Amino acid sequence: MSKCNDNVLGDIRVLDLTCGIGEYAAKLYAQIGTEVIHVEPVTGDPLRQKGPFCKDQVDENGGLEFLYCNLGKKSLALDLSDGAGKQIFKKLCKTADVLIESFPPGYMDRLGLGYETLEKINSKLVYTAITPFGQTGPYSGYPFSDLTLMALGGFLFLAGNDDNKPVRAFGEQAFQMGASYAAIGSMIALYHARHTGEGQFIDVSMQSCVATALENSIQWYDLQGVNRRNVGVEAGLGIYRCKDGYVCIVAAFGKTRAMWETFLGWIEKDGAKDIKELKSEKWFEPTYRKTDEARETFKRIFEDYSRQRTKLYLYEESQKNRAVVFPVSNGKDIFEDKQFNYRKIFKNIYHPAIDTEVCFPTTGFEMSGTDVEITVPAPTRGQHSAEILKELGYSDNDIEGLLIGGCIYG
Repeated sequence: MSKCNDNVLGDIRVLDLTCGIGEYAAKLYAQIGTEVIHVEPVTGDPLRQKGPFCKDQVDENGGLEFLYCNLGKKSLALDLSDGAGKQIFKKLCKTADVLIESFPPGYMDRLGLGYETLEKINSKLVYTAITPFGQTGPYSGYPFSDLTLMALGGFLFLAGNDDNKPVRAFGEQAFQMGASYAAIGSMIALYHARHTGEGQFIDVSMQSCVATALENSIQWYDLQGVNRRNVGVEAGLGIYRCKDGYVCIVAAFGKTRAMWETFLGWIEKDGAKDIKELKSEKWFEPTYRKTDEARETFKRIFEDYSRQRTKLYLYEESQKNRAVVFPVSNGKDIFEDKQFNYRKIFKNIYHPAIDTEVCFPTTGFEMSGTDVEITVPAPTRGQHSAEILKELGYSDNDIEGLLIGGCIYG
């Protein structure tokens, strides 16, 4: 099948009012060909000031997170608190299919730009609001951070071992979960609007999104009264050192003999020493493998073997021998990974504002009939302000006056 190069959702317009939180939602739309207009303050999206920066040079166009989250978008720098700015925004909303924002509950209403106002202007508009706890409820007005949302959503507790303190996953996982669900919910509502002519309000609670990622821990408590946590530190299960970093192994699971015997058979054949110490019946009991004695013994024997071998060697040889060993990949490993490079997961995009190419991951999927590829870098602040206003019917003189008055930037 030959691939079509037309934009998949090129007839859809998304207004992205997220600033620092939720920008990934609209980025997902831009990635599949949707026109996304990032409506940012005239002073610039705060995410532009967040490092790290390209080449370690502080530049509002060089923040790596901003560059990634805003690939393929347009920028309209607009003062929504200004009367003229509000009129421009309302005109823009007449042309939009989806609006995504991440302001505190009630902020857009206080500006006179909330959903009840905008739906009267465009009845098909899908309005999606991403907030920490949702628009309603006892926590709706509480301060927050990604860490507090991970804690209140249950993810921190789940990640800890036994009685040890909770462990936080790296990065802003709660924010990303909220953005992903916002994109999905918006698409469902957009499909509904296309068929019925009716838009709707999508209320995204990042805390609720986190709670959906807890696997079966809620059911454990509901049905058994047990607060489930991680499986704990157990010999033959977890992270171990190797010659050039770390590997994650699963040599044991419950009382399953096959996994343990297969794993030991492979490393013994490959030169591991003192394997006899790991072959007695007690090693098939999870309770023993969780003891300090078992963990220390296994660590000593396996790392004596693994520290002489690279993570790639251990991974590839384990696959040949039907054992479970995976490399713990760092940035360099990912960049050089044969599988990623075979599937061309990375793409260099030139950004003229910083005069350099930046490497980005593309989509996590391939389509047999559609060519989905972003080629346009993140916009400079207000790069498309004049273009968008002209489309809305503003003259060059009008635009010049708005620029001088500080209502827009570009």
